Amino acid sequence: MSCEQSAMGPWLRATIFKYYLLVNLMQKTILTAFILILFISAAFAEVEWEYHADAGISLKPIVSGNKIFIASQDGILHAVSLNTGKMLWKRAIGKFVLQPILFQSNIIVANNNGTIAKIKQDGTVESQLNIPSINSKVTTIYGIDSATNKIYLTTDGGVFTLEENNVSSFFNATSSKTYTSPTVSGSKIVFGAGDELIVLNTNKQVAWRKKVAEFWTSKPIVEGSVIYIGALDNAIYAFDLDDGNLLWRYETDGWVASTPYIEGSTVYVGSNDGYVYAISNGYLQWKAKTDQAVQTMPISGSFAGRDALFVGSSDGKLYAVEKNTGKILWRFLAGDWVASPAISVDKIIVGSRNGIVYSIKTERGCTINEPEEKSTVGQKEVRLKGIALSNSGSPSVSVRIGNDGPWKSASVSGDEWKLKLDPSEMRAGPNRIFCKVSDAGGEESEPYYSTILLKNPSIPKSKLIVTAPKSVNANKLFVISVNDGDDNSPVEEFKIIYEGKEEIATGNITLNITKEGKFSGNITKTGFEDTSVQLDIKVPNPLVDMAVPAIGGLLLLAILYFFVVRRLFRR
Repeated sequence: MSCEQSAMGPWLRATIFKYYLLVNLMQKTILTAFILILFISAAFAEVEWEYHADAGISLKPIVSGNKIFIASQDGILHAVSLNTGKMLWKRAIGKFVLQPILFQSNIIVANNNGTIAKIKQDGTVESQLNIPSINSKVTTIYGIDSATNKIYLTTDGGVFTLEENNVSSFFNATSSKTYTSPTVSGSKIVFGAGDELIVLNTNKQVAWRKKVAEFWTSKPIVEGSVIYIGALDNAIYAFDLDDGNLLWRYETDGWVASTPYIEGSTVYVGSNDGYVYAISNGYLQWKAKTDQAVQTMPISGSFAGRDALFVGSSDGKLYAVEKNTGKILWRFLAGDWVASPAISVDKIIVGSRNGIVYSIKTERGCTINEPEEKSTVGQKEVRLKGIALSNSGSPSVSVRIGNDGPWKSASVSGDEWKLKLDPSEMRAGPNRIFCKVSDAGGEESEPYYSTILLKNPSIPKSKLIVTAPKSVNANKLFVISVNDGDDNSPVEEFKIIYEGKEEIATGNITLNITKEGKFSGNITKTGFEDTSVQLDIKVPNPLVDMAVPAIGGLLLLAILYFFVVRRLFRR
């Protein structure tokens, strides 16, 4: 489970793991597993480099100058070059490592077994302490934060401070067995303990404490005079920092284990219901759907000149969501649960449970939005649609089937592109479809963004439903309509051949035939059974045409005479 810290109480941890094991067992099938293997390493281009750790990454990278610091699940802190992705050094901290922080230009990193270390950026271990050996009340560290000259730790023995290697008790433990990471804001220290939110003053006095709901990995965030935190009752909360007054509560359809990101009056936060939410003053602005739980912290940045929110999901993808609208601009497929990302100018740095750290450029990119991933196609044309964005503007999009198929140019209108694929070019079973963007500044390079479509050649061709009159007069317009027999929708770009002519139309076609006789037209469309339409073309008789209205007029005069004129004469 993606989180900003690994520590939790034994009972809660066991419950959560049982819950997710059950859900995952129900969701996984042999087909899904096979397709997931095909997905690995499939992504949109502009991956600048990859760094491979020896274990999964579930924590947010720290970017400092031209270095990246990131901890892996095997308890190793890695230092990586921001420019090249090459390892600079690595240090063992111990398993169940927590989210590292920067403190006075040093890296502070701890594990939940009680070890905390201060490491210089050149890899030198300046100090390392084991808190349980100093204070017997402590067995587990839950999180760390810093003030100007102190480190604050939440533990199962309460809150402690670390200053110049001196460990001091700051707040005695509550009856709770779980704590959130602390947040230090001015003269306040904020943290969750079980189902209670607690705010301490730096003089060790309790400012206030309030029963709320069970907390987990959502770290409290303080912006101005407001505390924002998510809880396991499916809600995101906003409290007044000074007095604990509840300002608002917004409920989602899943646990809120995500740490919120605040910008102005808007809160961006993920939920286990699979959505990313934008909430302003307690009211929903938008929500964007991912395929699984979102437990990571979103971060603001820019993609191809658009203000975007970047967030990782346990569906194995990193998402860029347009900040104002909630529109998903693109997705990056990492292959396993994605951790919280970090931003460095025009790059996104993000790790995944597959043990890979990615550096991704944000100048250009494309996605394939339709059909949905793992959609099954038969013999009908596949209508691909997606989004293409570029800093340089006027992007062009190319699409190919498989690793060695030819590139085909898609039509682009604004941010959207589309292309029709002939399914006869696809093989039976899974097919990987790639897209790439080119612009005035260059083009993407591998790996490209891709999706998987499943071709089932046993799906029969669909039927064409043709509607036309039985007979019409020559030199008179008439309409032939062509609909899909599966859903009765208008058929796009069908072909009709008649009198040596060939025309292409969508939905319907208007014709005008000048010769008398039998009209016959053959109608074809890829993925449909061929059909035909026949009708009689008649040349009208002028005398008959004149007689019909004349007779009608006489009948009308007769009716008027019997029912109106005769009555008048009788009177």
